[in-house]
Amino acid sequence: MNLKLADLSELIIWKKSDNMNEESHESQPETIKVDISGEVKMPGVYELSRDSRIHDLIKLAGGVTESANLNATNQSRALKDQDKIIIKSMMSASSESSETDDNKTQDSTKESGEIDLNTASESELQGITGIGQKKAQRIIDYRKKHGNFSSIDDLKNVTGIGDKFIESIRADVKV
Repeated sequence: MNLKLADLSELIIWKKSDNMNEESHESQPETIKVDISGEVKMPGVYELSRDSRIHDLIKLAGGVTESANLNATNQSRALKDQDKIIIKSMMSASSESSETDDNKTQDSTKESGEIDLNTASESELQGITGIGQKKAQRIIDYRKKHGNFSSIDDLKNVTGIGDKFIESIRADVKV
């Protein structure tokens, strides 16, 4: 008999042993779920084996579009559950380079998939759950007016963003 309890951070499977007197606990599922967007043919959430790499995820997403900038992506990086991968376009990479100084021309997604609040474009911000076009624009407007965020908690200063929302996206963003 299997009883499955789902938790947002992990899937815990409790199962009765054959003699029904012992219970065993498996804390790590065999698969992970990862979100991919940007310059891929079929963006979305994919289920992969725990030992998968970004390269495997790109294949599942139908490959990249002609305008994808794979130089900005470490395709050999191991994935982890709940990663968010954004494949940038050649156009966004070149326009970001011309608009930012040399210290900021790096990818706005860290290897872990976190989005940098100080360099992310509107579309990258919209890739974060709970951020639509208006909220993304308010973040960018605030950043232009006040300069870079010094901490994730500085998002509280953006109209319409509170502590609860910040906690819900904290794992997806960096400064």
